[in-house]
Amino acid sequence: MNKPDTLTIDGLPQLTWERKSGWHCDALLPAWAGFTPGGDPPTTGDVSVSFDCPDIYARTPPSVAQVAAFHRLIVDGEAIRDAILVAAFGEYQDWLGEEDAIAEELGGPLVSVAQLVRLIALNIVNITHEQVGGEATADLDFDCVWDHEHGFMASVTGIEVTYVGLR
Repeated sequence: MNKPDTLTIDGLPQLTWERKSGWHCDALLPAWAGFTPGGDPPTTGDVSVSFDCPDIYARTPPSVAQVAAFHRLIVDGEAIRDAILVAAFGEYQDWLGEEDAIAEELGGPLVSVAQLVRLIALNIVNITHEQVGGEATADLDFDCVWDHEHGFMASVTGIEVTYVGLR
């Protein structure tokens, strides 16, 4: 039996099935607009979103918790963004070690959370099917100027940052 390649769920952009990885859509997350990593033009907040599927053969649609997590990224976007920036700022020096090659680009060492706007950009969001306290976790992947190949990621459950680290 053929399964649908697209899916419409109230409150979500139209979803498209990506073989062996789940449901995907493009979405606007306004809190992530205006970032200018490495002098690039400001980001628009447009991002690719995937919804982890527990059964790729059945093409299980996103759960209520996953849809709620998506909405939280929009409704509480600024609070989530600020919490991720604070967490990333706290890890930044450990990621780079003693030699801060980015300091030259910034005109000095990274001394404030606000400077990260010039160093990172949200790339992909994956909303997992796993839940903590009834809420799905969103993994946000970022491009960053200090590691063009790998970047870093942050995991968020509700508005709480549960992990931030290099990919």
